[in-house]
Amino acid sequence: MAAERLTLPERLAPLIHELASPWDGDGDGWPDRAPVASIHVGIVSADMGTGGHAYRFCDRPDGGYDGCFLRDDDCWTDDDGFLSFEGAEELATAADRVAEYHRCVAPDWEEQCGFEQQFKAVVRAVGDQTLDGGCNRGFPRPDAALLLLIVTDENDHSVSPEHPEVFDPRRMDLGPPDIRTFLHPEFLVDVERYAADILGFK
Repeated sequence: MAAERLTLPERLAPLIHELASPWDGDGDGWPDRAPVASIHVGIVSADMGTGGHAYRFCDRPDGGYDGCFLRDDDCWTDDDGFLSFEGAEELATAADRVAEYHRCVAPDWEEQCGFEQQFKAVVRAVGDQTLDGGCNRGFPRPDAALLLLIVTDENDHSVSPEHPEVFDPRRMDLGPPDIRTFLHPEFLVDVERYAADILGFK
């Protein structure tokens, strides 16, 4: 993920600029849509732990980052732990500030837990963790669109909560730990059911 980590900030800039300052694609002298009034941005790690079992480079075996937005006291961020841009003046700086924030908080991908659970991480981040007491509370707004951008070069290994044995290093009958989800896809979360349970999607 080293290359992706380096190029992501520059690729985010056009997206944010388009949201804040829509272009006039049809040439009628007016933007093709109204600019957004505000943007919230959070960055999530795919590390959701390894069921309590210790593995090299998996420093948080009990739940990983659990969908909490990445924070660093040395990085610019709002008190809520995510970036918030309100109004034209703040939105004009959004692309540069998001790129700066990403470079600061994004983990060293070469030393991250190899059991990537991208789907569980983003669903948790915008689901339970936004409720009262959650680490991402205040992030969603009822009148705002939600965009989930997953940047990865790995398959998703989102393990169902009912199958913690996937991470047990003693269970060699299940095959090598790093390919167990390939050998046993039945251990993965049911995407539709998981999203419905966490987010209320139908």
